[in-house]
Amino acid sequence: MYPVTSLTDIRVLDLADEPAVFAGRLLADLGADVVRVEHPSGGRLRRLAPFLDDEPGVERSYHHLYHNANKRSVTLDISEPGDRELLRRLAATSDVLIETGAPGELESLGLGCAELSALRPGLVYASVTPYGQEGPWRGRPGSDLTAAASSGLLFVAGQTGDPPTLAGGDQSYKMASIAAASGIMVALYGRRNDPSGRGRHLDISVQEATSIAACQTSNANLFTWRGEVPQRPGMTRGVFRCSDGGWVTLNVVEESFPAFMEWLEESGIETDLDERLDEAGMAGLILMPEVLELAGKLAERHTRKEFLDRALSMDMLSLPVHDFPDLARSEQLLAAGQFFEVWDEPLGRALGFSRSPVDVFGRPTVISRAPTLGEHNFLLREMQEPGEEVGASSPPRQLPALLTESEQLPRPFPYLKGVRVVDLCWILAGPLGTKVLADFGAEVIKIETEAHPRMRRVGTRPDGAPGPNVDPLFNGANTGKLSVSLDLRTERGKELARALVARADVVTNNFRPGAMERMGLGYERLREVNPGIIFLSVPGCGQTGPWSQVRTLGNMIMAASGINSITGFPGRPPSGMGVAYPDFTTPFLMAATVLAALLERDRTGAGQELNLSQLSSTIPLVGLEWMRFRASGRAPERRRNRDPNHCPHGVYPARGDDQWCAIALRDDAEWTALCETMNQKRLASDPRFATLASRKSNEEEVDALVSGWTRDRDKWETAELLGSLGIAAAAVEDLQDTLLVDPYMREHYQHVQQPSDPDVDIVIDREAIRFAGEARDLRRAPLMGEHNGHVLGDLLGLPQEEIDRLVEEGVVG
Repeated sequence: MYPVTSLTDIRVLDLADEPAVFAGRLLADLGADVVRVEHPSGGRLRRLAPFLDDEPGVERSYHHLYHNANKRSVTLDISEPGDRELLRRLAATSDVLIETGAPGELESLGLGCAELSALRPGLVYASVTPYGQEGPWRGRPGSDLTAAASSGLLFVAGQTGDPPTLAGGDQSYKMASIAAASGIMVALYGRRNDPSGRGRHLDISVQEATSIAACQTSNANLFTWRGEVPQRPGMTRGVFRCSDGGWVTLNVVEESFPAFMEWLEESGIETDLDERLDEAGMAGLILMPEVLELAGKLAERHTRKEFLDRALSMDMLSLPVHDFPDLARSEQLLAAGQFFEVWDEPLGRALGFSRSPVDVFGRPTVISRAPTLGEHNFLLREMQEPGEEVGASSPPRQLPALLTESEQLPRPFPYLKGVRVVDLCWILAGPLGTKVLADFGAEVIKIETEAHPRMRRVGTRPDGAPGPNVDPLFNGANTGKLSVSLDLRTERGKELARALVARADVVTNNFRPGAMERMGLGYERLREVNPGIIFLSVPGCGQTGPWSQVRTLGNMIMAASGINSITGFPGRPPSGMGVAYPDFTTPFLMAATVLAALLERDRTGAGQELNLSQLSSTIPLVGLEWMRFRASGRAPERRRNRDPNHCPHGVYPARGDDQWCAIALRDDAEWTALCETMNQKRLASDPRFATLASRKSNEEEVDALVSGWTRDRDKWETAELLGSLGIAAAAVEDLQDTLLVDPYMREHYQHVQQPSDPDVDIVIDREAIRFAGEARDLRRAPLMGEHNGHVLGDLLGLPQEEIDRLVEEGVVG
């Protein structure tokens, strides 16, 4: 008997390389039949280092072993007409196709979205490219490094005085893959709202998907309102070294400030910080230099265990900075069943895996080994016409005519129309997740209360005055939602919330475990009023274990996940990426898993409870590195800005103060082209540099040569020149660059105004999930309680007199 899965009966054709291969893995983990279509030679992914036991082979690349788990493999050479026909036949039986070719590449082979959608009108065709299908740089090559550089993320990552520093684990590609998987789920669910059941062409730009991770540290309004350009280090300065050499995070926020001051006093550390804060207010407390210095002094006086025990006993925001050996012995992760082994029969050994990022359901998410090359070629025999041989050439079929322009549905399409979400999420990660649902047509009703201490609504206007609705992050994270103001401390407020749930499809929250139950809004109570409800909780560290009640922020989760330990330069603090990274991967995972659960409910009629632990879902983003650690016993080293499959690969100085250009070369031909461009043609045949292996052995010299050429050049001109040669290169963009210079990112931003402050122009990020041919303007975030009349009157049927009475009693704000 097959296990229950959300995407039963969904078939995915996976033609992706590094930028989106993880998207197919996520869909496979959700239960889709993901068929990996590979070149008979094995293609690029199977040839990427590192390799199991450092022995190259098409079955031994960790990139393949990790990213292709749970998939099947067939081999086709789509340059051959017969194999192209077989791929068409596979597409005619599939729901999704994921590809990462250059724009127009598959179209030139008769395998583009229009051609395959004619065979399978419901096909969701997902293209993931460096800069999108239609942008001005659509044909420019890219890499994980250049995506981080051009997105604005790289500039704020690293230490002052160092070059901008790339995160370990190919996180730009992870962001693009997670966004693609979420977009695919939007399109799959959206087929239900299309009378013809048509699919869509999903267009994901790796640059744009990565830029979402910078929307807090490098929020556009910092520049448009105040002319500020955030610098390194970004938001991850709260990392401190303890007396035993271990590292910890500590975030001092307003609620924990009294405990912090008490701890300082007990430790004999004198400060007048409390007096100065009384005068200046507590805005920006987390990153105040004085607070960081004092926290560092506290850490110096304690071992890591002592520091954490004391901080957590005072309900302060603190977690350890884990390296990979730490992950292996973490009590929290052992309790969560985070790690396990999967037997790989062809290799004759077990390989270490982490729980899937979409392991949120109340049942085990099964993970099977990666397939051997062509292991499932029997699927191709099922595609044969009688009398044909697999791979034989056959004439192309006559494709049915495509829809005319007048037959197209209105744009943008309401993919999630009919889905109602009751949203109790707050701060950032949770609201960003429900924002994805709202932006694509779901009715998201945000329950708010003026009594909540950290709603993030109140911000500082450009003129310095406080404004109740102008906070840029609130406006960016709550687009398209409705707001109802209920005091959930009152019984009547809880009753109204339950009445809303009775008419909803989804409930979301990111409170600590037990909080919803104490409010009378836990899953068991809510399923009594709505058995079909999808109930999603997003706890920081999970529902159980010693850290289940720890309050968390994104930088803490990142540090505890192991990402910090493989990011940066040796000898520097393990500060991570400069952003609260899990706060920007979690939202896409929220949307994907909620939609998967809704599709499952369509099939089974049953609701269910989902638990998406931010920590557990972040660790798999370095799952390849974990697999290698378990196989070798060697903890990964800091990656600097290097990559085992590229050389040169780095961030090089450009003309001007703190100006940089990112360059990533994939092969010897590109090296030859670079040498000619640098007027050093002889270096191409120099034995020290002629091959990737020799360049890697002399990487310091390679970097010095490239730096000598770039340092007096304009970063934009260098990127343009190298891009024209087919070399992945990008200017390292700061916030001003993304807003005013980059021709693609300028179109990424949207301007909104609040009725309460019509003179304040608020810049928000558009959706990174884009569908070809659709221009999607986002609706502004709501005012608090703006939709009380609609929600309480139209949806719940309360007469106006009762609503007025509830306002007088304080139940409704």
